[in-house]
Amino acid sequence: TPDDYCGPCYGAGGSDECCNSCDDVKEAYRKKRWTLPQETTFEQCKREARRRELTVLEGEGCNLFGSIEVHRASGNLRIAPASSARHTAQGQPIQNAQQMLS
Repeated sequence: TPDDYCGPCYGAGGSDECCNSCDDVKEAYRKKRWTLPQETTFEQCKREARRRELTVLEGEGCNLFGSIEVHRASGNLRIAPASSARHTAQGQPIQNAQQMLS
């Protein structure tokens, strides 16, 4: 938003009042004791929600570094979080990471 941005308060603020954030709009509604409609009604709230989504997406993914020595065989190597990797391909429970590598 531009530096001189003055967001609307959707009738809840004074004539010279700016609501530049979702919280500003909510506060203006609270002061008037108006029922707050869905946040998606307000452009400030929609903009902030989009910004949060983009911030979350920027941190997505992972980088895995290391090496592993395996016997030549066909198949797939799957890397999974420890909480999901509880069983071997044969259905046996994994006791520790060393068991996965042997």
